[in-house]
Amino acid sequence: MKYFNKILWGLVFALPAVLFFSYYPIIRLGNNSSMNFELSVPLIWLVVFDLLAFATMILRWSQMHKGSNPAAKEQLRNTKWGINFPGISDRKIFLLSLFPFFATLSIFWSMNPVRAILTAGIIWLLFFAVFTLIFVLPLLEQPKNFRAKMIKAILIPSLAVCGFCWLQCFLDVWGVGREQSLLCRGCVSDMFGFPHPSGFAIEPQFMGNLLLAPTLLALYLVAFPQPKSVSKVFAWASAAICSATLFITFSRGAIYAYFVALAIMLIFAIAQHKSRPTLAHPKVTGAPHTATSTHTQKSQATSSRTPSTHADAGCGPRFAPIIGLPAATFLFALAMQGTFAMLGPTSTTFTEAITKSIHHLSLGIVDLRPKASQSPKESQSPKASSSSKPSSNSENDPNQSQESQNSPAGSPEASEGHSTSAPSDDQAQAVSSATEALETQNQPIFDGYVAESTNVRLGLNEIALKTWLSAPGHPRTFWIGYNCHTPGEPCNDSIKLTPTSILFGVGLGGAGTAMHAAFPDQITSPKEIVQNQTFSLLLELGLVGVFLIHLALVIAFLAPLLPWWFVDGRSGKKRPRNQYKNQGIVRRTISKLQENEFWSSPALPLLLSLVVAYGITLNFFSGLPNALHIYLMPPLILVIYCRNSTKNS
Repeated sequence: MKYFNKILWGLVFALPAVLFFSYYPIIRLGNNSSMNFELSVPLIWLVVFDLLAFATMILRWSQMHKGSNPAAKEQLRNTKWGINFPGISDRKIFLLSLFPFFATLSIFWSMNPVRAILTAGIIWLLFFAVFTLIFVLPLLEQPKNFRAKMIKAILIPSLAVCGFCWLQCFLDVWGVGREQSLLCRGCVSDMFGFPHPSGFAIEPQFMGNLLLAPTLLALYLVAFPQPKSVSKVFAWASAAICSATLFITFSRGAIYAYFVALAIMLIFAIAQHKSRPTLAHPKVTGAPHTATSTHTQKSQATSSRTPSTHADAGCGPRFAPIIGLPAATFLFALAMQGTFAMLGPTSTTFTEAITKSIHHLSLGIVDLRPKASQSPKESQSPKASSSSKPSSNSENDPNQSQESQNSPAGSPEASEGHSTSAPSDDQAQAVSSATEALETQNQPIFDGYVAESTNVRLGLNEIALKTWLSAPGHPRTFWIGYNCHTPGEPCNDSIKLTPTSILFGVGLGGAGTAMHAAFPDQITSPKEIVQNQTFSLLLELGLVGVFLIHLALVIAFLAPLLPWWFVDGRSGKKRPRNQYKNQGIVRRTISKLQENEFWSSPALPLLLSLVVAYGITLNFFSGLPNALHIYLMPPLILVIYCRNSTKNS
């Protein structure tokens, strides 16, 4: 048992480093008309971790049954599974598993059964991995100094990968080919005049997304100092390097999410900073006794979400670094983009690179570019990169090749600039002429904000919505009597508005096939995906699937606000009627939420900002294999700051 525990904890410590290798190295296993079969390092980790966790649960169950402790035997008789998992009941597990069950059931009517089976497998692997992180690991003995070691296990690999990202930029400037530097096609200097790194991910969008967790964690350590975690110098250095690297990826989705996360963390810092003097001197305001008592209770409730060691050490939250450090690193990233442009192969100047970067990041709102650089090529060059070939990206796919994902000339953010339609011969000739002219003049392809990058994503959302309403080529299922020749294969006849497609979708993994069947002129490949997780779920699993995923989120984060009999059934503890009798609706809601491990965590500013940031980024792509960190990092950070880990921190 101890041997299995050590290996399991070793895999937990390796998780932050493994997640960065989401695309390189990759094991290619072939392809078909609608997907590529590839195996990545995080997927291998996920399979091994789940198998080992399952073996650990079986061993623990057998040990409990062989023991002679009467209390343990009584505990076994009171649980259906033979193991008591603190914080969760059989009813709650059932409610949380409704979405994976429905997603698996949709295989029977999926327009892409093979992809549906593989995607359902990944969903179940993630479900069990999250369950293990939150509910199984607390039952095991934690390693000594677990919190400090786990924080270093997140930050040290992040710093190493950040170093590799900067190396990619220098290699591109020095003329090293992207086959050696691992840069994607749309990441080289020929696009904007300066490179933007993709690390070991498939594109900068995912590289920037991968840096959100370590950047926010390091910034949390700086703004909310914690004794016995990591040194101040290491925390500051990690926050600065990770933040600068996140900006240099030039991924708008990750950068926008980062700004929103900073705003959330800033609100927590300001609130806790204002409440802390009241705790030290509760009578300085001169308010009546009752008012002081009420205000003190609010302050205590707020400060309960931070470790008690903060007050003992005399260090409160500092909101200045949350503003100053990101601002400084953003300016540094702009300066480095200008420097790369000066040293790179194009004729872009320092000022042109900076103004061009600001113009693109602001969606064309802030235009500081010199008037001479605002030429007609800006409206033509996006087509050279994003309309010459349809997208083949497949984050939702168990693995998609980068060569088929990126357009020939490359887009500013790879999957953020895919096209949904093929250009005409006149357009292609005009684009070719413009591209040749730019190459002759040694100019980058893009001269500022690439509107096509945004328009294509919005166009994919619109096509996904239209496909969901029409459900063309919906296959025959075991309860829908459509007249298809081959079950599991797309039908030739378009089926108009149907209750089944609206409620149940076209089946898991069938988004690309359905959109291609509905709009073949615009979606020229069945490998296309929807660049928005919500629209992708709506198309593939319908209203039922969207409802079940939101129900799972409510159960996970807002369970204390629901009736006890609905969440826990007979195994739940009914709250006393007078428990929150004298509290207002806001205070009563806060008190109930603090019964949840998430809302009572001392790292709530970090957890909430990270979850919201990941939720925002899901509007810029959809999928599983390249985005496993979205589903695994929040539970891991929750484990780091859970109550049990405090003893060993």
